[in-house]
Amino acid sequence: MDQLDFVYTFKESPATGPDRQTRQPQINDLTYHIKMQDAPSIRPSTRRLWMLARESPRKKSWQLVSRRAESSPDIWMVNLTVNIVSRWVGKTTLVAEADTPALDVTDAFVQITVIRDATLQVLSDVLGWTYTIAWNISYLPQVWLNWRRKSVVGLSMDQITLSIFACICYLFFSVGLYAVPFLQEEFMKRYPRQVNHVRLNDVCFAAYSLCAQLVVIIQCFIYKRAAGQMVSWQCLTLMTTAMVALAVNCLMAAVHTIWWLDVVYLLSYFKLIFSLLDYIPQLYVNYKNQSTKGYSMTGIALDFLGGVMSLAQMFILADNCNDWISTFTDFSKFGLGIITILFDVLYFGQHYYYHLHGKLCKRY
Repeated sequence: MDQLDFVYTFKESPATGPDRQTRQPQINDLTYHIKMQDAPSIRPSTRRLWMLARESPRKKSWQLVSRRAESSPDIWMVNLTVNIVSRWVGKTTLVAEADTPALDVTDAFVQITVIRDATLQVLSDVLGWTYTIAWNISYLPQVWLNWRRKSVVGLSMDQITLSIFACICYLFFSVGLYAVPFLQEEFMKRYPRQVNHVRLNDVCFAAYSLCAQLVVIIQCFIYKRAAGQMVSWQCLTLMTTAMVALAVNCLMAAVHTIWWLDVVYLLSYFKLIFSLLDYIPQLYVNYKNQSTKGYSMTGIALDFLGGVMSLAQMFILADNCNDWISTFTDFSKFGLGIITILFDVLYFGQHYYYHLHGKLCKRY
């Protein structure tokens, strides 16, 4: 049996709340209805939890302490301790409901995860750091190869252009949800019982990725290029369409037709789409040249490792939390991992066919 301590903040409505100077909200003013959401991983049942919270304060199964917050006279801090027993693994959310609109219980919820094995959780964290480091390092071999050759011949300009646009979108998305207060407020209004998962490491990774791609762009201007090696009109058309769509959404947000949060999420969609599209131009360049020379296969190997570790982490988390549905419906991570591995395998196939296959045939 585990004990959960809930600290709820109830805010009285100025029009309908009790007299602030005469009394505090009484126990009878509230219905502490703790209900289940998502997976039924916590037992006892919903009714059992409701009865548990409505028992007499003399019962040892729960405690209720209410006091007025010192910082504001219309804020009441309510501490509620509930004992729960888990019988299955999974995720759920405990939510408090009030039977009067005078009390704001929007933030009165606790998200609970029951796992099979703590060792698997540690393994998941290790895999998470592994794929993050692999994807970080995967940008460097191409920079080194360009510097060593003093040439960018064999490198697709379209791929670099699409990658930079994807990195810019990802950076604005990460900074917006991590550091812009009004965007965070809009997120809480739209998803009051969800957690904003954007952290400082996301912002740092986005900034690092953009810097690495900018270095490659600078190399493209100062090092040798092949005749006609430039950004294609198809790529420019795609970029222009995306920027027009972004500008339209910004105007709609400015006149309050949509939220600015929608604009930020549009950036995240662009990041995902362009991250997937930027693999295609290099495949075409390799096919046209019948060679992968000029394109670092070490970076592709690290990219492949990152994709495999990312999927492995997702599968371990899904099994440890018995949450396979959210795994397969999270296209932003699951889909990106699958497509990354697919394109990397195609790159490996090209490299083998254009270089290793001929050598093996001559040997035998």
